[in-house]
Amino acid sequence: EVSNDGKDSDIEDLANDINDLFNKYYKGLSRGVLKKEGANVNGIYNQDFNSNVMLIEVGGENNSIEEVSNTLQVLAKVFDDLIKEWENVY
Repeated sequence: EVSNDGKDSDIEDLANDINDLFNKYYKGLSRGVLKKEGANVNGIYNQDFNSNVMLIEVGGENNSIEEVSNTLQVLAKVFDDLIKEWENVY
C-alpha cells in the first residue's frame, strides 16, 4: 500500500513503491532507488524546498529518444496505477 500523507519518510517509501511497480511491469528497467549521500555529496536536488519533492531521472547520454519515450510510457502506467490505488484508499 502506498502512503502519501506528506511525512518526510513517506517520499522514500513512495520511491520504493514506484520502483516495485517498475519491476512488476519490466523487471530490471529501473536501476533502483539511489540515495545521494556520502563525502562531498549533499543529496539535495530542490528537495530542500519541500519534503514532498522527488527527482526521477529517465534515460542518459547513451539512450535514444525512443528508449526514453518507452520508459516514460511505463512511468505513466506506474503513476496511473498509484493514483488509482490512492483513490481507493482516500
